[in-house]
Amino acid sequence: MNLQVKPTLVIIGTLLIGIVLGALMSGTLAERRHRKIRSMMRPDGFSEQLIEVIQPQDNEQRDAIAAVLQNTGRRIDEMMRESRAEIHAMVDSMALELKPLLTDEQNARLQKHLGERPPRGDRPERRFPRRRGP
Repeated sequence: MNLQVKPTLVIIGTLLIGIVLGALMSGTLAERRHRKIRSMMRPDGFSEQLIEVIQPQDNEQRDAIAAVLQNTGRRIDEMMRESRAEIHAMVDSMALELKPLLTDEQNARLQKHLGERPPRGDRPERRFPRRRGP
């Protein structure tokens, strides 16, 4: 092989290996982050995560800490449900306000982007509210 070709191939090979390893590590780290977030979204996931961080000294301390964390977790969950409902109401209101300003095609794209939910005024009321979580 030519003296200039060999170092070039080594550099290109090293670069390709680095790109592949970087992509694999990025995917692994992202999956780990998503798994941690999903675990916190479970009932008592918030408490479990913080108990793991705090590392109580004994069962008595663990029980006292767990009571505080579970109470806080319930309050956070309620706040998130209320916020989600308020956000959905605002988005529905915005869609209704935009509807006369947009063409049919633009409205269709907007509805698709918003999750294919028609604005609240155009959709029938549900008999039973959607329940989130287990």
